[in-house]
Amino acid sequence: MRRTSKTGEVKLIYSQGEKESITVPELWRDYLVWATDYDATDGNRISEIVLLNLENGQMKKVGTIRNTCFINDFVSINNGRIIWADI
Repeated sequence: MRRTSKTGEVKLIYSQGEKESITVPELWRDYLVWATDYDATDGNRISEIVLLNLENGQMKKVGTIRNTCFINDFVSINNGRIIWADI
């Protein structure tokens, strides 16, 4: 959820699916980034890296983690750059 600073309005910005999980999101300026885990069609678990521009609401998939596990299923954003590992 997001609360706008101008009006105090609370708005749902993403609703995960039944079989999805979302790792800890990171905020940098007006950008929010997170990994969404889900079961792939081949039975493996994969994660998509998602970037959301809070200013205009544009959401974009920016990467994929194919070897997802607890130790590498996190993303970080700083100075406009997103980093993650796929080990």
